Amino acid sequence: MGTPGLTRRAALRLGALALPGAAWAPRASAQSWPNRPVRIVVPYAAGGATDTMARMVAERLTRRLGQNVIVENRAGAGGAIGAQAVVQAERDGHTLLFSGGSLFAAVPLMQRLSFDPAKDLQGVSIVGVNGVVMVASPGFGPNSPAEVIAWAKANPGKLNCAAAGNGTSSHIAGVIFQERAGLDMVIVPYAGAAAANSDVIAGRVHIHFGSVADLLPYAGTGSMKLLAITSRERIPQAPDLPVMTDTIPGLVYEAWNGLIAPSGVPAPVIALLSRHVMEIAREPDFVQRLGLLGIQSTGSTVQQVEEMLAYERPLYAAAIRAAGLGFAP
Repeated sequence: MGTPGLTRRAALRLGALALPGAAWAPRASAQSWPNRPVRIVVPYAAGGATDTMARMVAERLTRRLGQNVIVENRAGAGGAIGAQAVVQAERDGHTLLFSGGSLFAAVPLMQRLSFDPAKDLQGVSIVGVNGVVMVASPGFGPNSPAEVIAWAKANPGKLNCAAAGNGTSSHIAGVIFQERAGLDMVIVPYAGAAAANSDVIAGRVHIHFGSVADLLPYAGTGSMKLLAITSRERIPQAPDLPVMTDTIPGLVYEAWNGLIAPSGVPAPVIALLSRHVMEIAREPDFVQRLGLLGIQSTGSTVQQVEEMLAYERPLYAAAIRAAGLGFAP
C-alpha cells in the first residue's frame, strides 16, 4: 500500500510556497469579523502536541485579529466529540477546530458519527507535520522494531499496542505497522495519550506510537524505550533514533495538524484565516518552537488541505481494511 500522511517532500513543497499578495486581501464582507472572541476547539486532552500547536497559533491570531482567541479542549472519541461541538456551533467563523487529517480520513471509518467531516468541516491551513515515535515498555524484551516483529511472530496475538484513541494518528500508525509487518497484534484504544503513556510505563501494554513532543522527554529516563520514528529522515532532536523505513522499507507516516472550520463559514473569513496562519507558520520563532517539538512548520492554502485529504482518504481506508478494523469501504 502507499504511505498515508503528509510526507516530508510534500511538506517542503507547501513550505516553499510564496505568500500570495493582493489577491489575499479580504473582501468587505469579512471586515466585521471577528466581532467577539474566537474559540478554537482542540478535540484532544490539554498538554499534547496538538494542544501546544493550537495555543501557539491562538496566541498569534489574538495579536493579528484584535480579539481574544481562546483554546478549549473537548477530548474524546478520537476527536469526534470536539469536532461535533464545532459542527453544531454557529458557522460564522467564531468557532474553529484544530485537529489533523485522521479526523477526516480515519475516524469516520472506525466509528459512527452524527456528522460527516467531509461535508460539515473544511480545511483552513495545515500548520505542521511530524513523524510518529514507536516506544516500548521498559520491561518488554525487544529493543528495536525488528525485534518487536520477531517477538510478535513468535507469539501470535500476544503483542498489544496502545493507541491514543480510535482513529487518531497514534492508532493509524499502529495499524500501518501491523499491516506492513504482517502481524497478529492487538491495538488497545485509550482516552488520550497520557493514559496510553502511563500504561506503557507500567508495563500493561508492550508498545505505543505517539508524537515526538509527547514521547521525547522520556528518552534517557528509563521509563520507556524509544525504538524508531516514522518520518522519512532522522530528526535533529533525537539523531540516534532510527527511522522505521530502515526496518520496513517504505513505511513513512507523517501526521499533520492544522486549523479547520465548519462548512458554511463565509469564504472571505476562511481566506483571511488561511492567510494569517500561512504567515504565522513562517515566523522564525514559531518555526523554531515547533522544531523543538519535532514538528516541521508548514502553512498551506485551503486548496492544498483539500488535496491532502483527497490523497489520504483512500490510503487510510486501505490500511484500516487490511487490518480488519472498522467498517472501511
